[in-house]
Amino acid sequence: MAGRRPTPLQINDLQRRFAKLDTNGDSVLNFQEMSSFLRAGNPHMTDRDLRILYNSIDKDKSGSVGWREFIDFIFPPGVAVAGAANGCSAPGSGPICDWCKQPLSREEETQSSIKRPDGNTVRTTKKRLVTDDQISLRLPGISRTVTLHQSTGCKEEYIKATAIRCEVCDGPIEDRLVLLENPSTGEKTYIHDFCEAAYDAGERACAQEKAESGGEHGVKEEPWVDDGRSCFQCRKPFARQETERRQTATGIQTTTTHITDAKTTLQLPGLQTSVTLHSEGPCIDRYVQTNALRCDHCAKPIQDHMTTVQLPWATKQAILHRHCEAGYADCNATRCAHCSGPIRDKGVRLRSNGVIHFLHAHCEAAF
Repeated sequence: MAGRRPTPLQINDLQRRFAKLDTNGDSVLNFQEMSSFLRAGNPHMTDRDLRILYNSIDKDKSGSVGWREFIDFIFPPGVAVAGAANGCSAPGSGPICDWCKQPLSREEETQSSIKRPDGNTVRTTKKRLVTDDQISLRLPGISRTVTLHQSTGCKEEYIKATAIRCEVCDGPIEDRLVLLENPSTGEKTYIHDFCEAAYDAGERACAQEKAESGGEHGVKEEPWVDDGRSCFQCRKPFARQETERRQTATGIQTTTTHITDAKTTLQLPGLQTSVTLHSEGPCIDRYVQTNALRCDHCAKPIQDHMTTVQLPWATKQAILHRHCEAGYADCNATRCAHCSGPIRDKGVRLRSNGVIHFLHAHCEAAF
């Protein structure tokens, strides 16, 4: 089989065989699980020869054979197969669930026969791609997009094991993460957007308690008020006086200079309040990094041109840069069972013989 590229149908068949051999469900094949498969090709193989062959298949010497090693053994040398690392598998490549490692789609054949007027019977075979109920997911703060079974618990298990935990309620953050950073220490705090008010209230209570107790140095601190006269980020006033003293022939002369720093009023997309910041220096950048909503595709802060997208069958709305909208759809949209293209709007969900199919609206008739 060397040099041949496996077809999607062959890949799906091998995925089912791999899952059947994996009796303990750990997504790899140990020596005992692989032995029956190897002996089927050569029943007269000795135990020693069997161990030598198994070790040659185990390329990374981990003591077990993974999916890629299994497919490389069947179709040497290794070729691109299901489960691409970036989560965007090519259409027809046989994608697998990134959590349970089981196939997300498979090809089915249906046969039909038509009797012609001359009495001969013509048999036809039709192949169609059957797609399981699935979802593409990218958790806030995590750069990788994964594709998961939606109806078998894979999505819930993945979120439970992978999502960043909110430091207010300790729940997994599935969308709209708020990242807070202490300007002086650089310490970062991750919370839900709906926990931000509770977090701020707790911080104010702690600050008030500290001020009433005299602070760290025994001096009572006045609460800071955002009145536009001081920078929201660094808390320093925009206007100040500088006094210069110099020696003259008549004595010491004092000169007082009034300095007003340039300031900028900024309201980030998706936030309801505007703040006043120093126009020069790091205050704007620090405020944006700490407070801006993060794009669900590139995870970078959104400073302008924000858009929201909810793909068909997606449970939540994505917050995106406008220029990230197409890339997000390509990686996260459900694929059409007829043309394998991403379904961005007006999708159709069909059930046939107990199997659910997802289609573009314009592909329904052809399917």
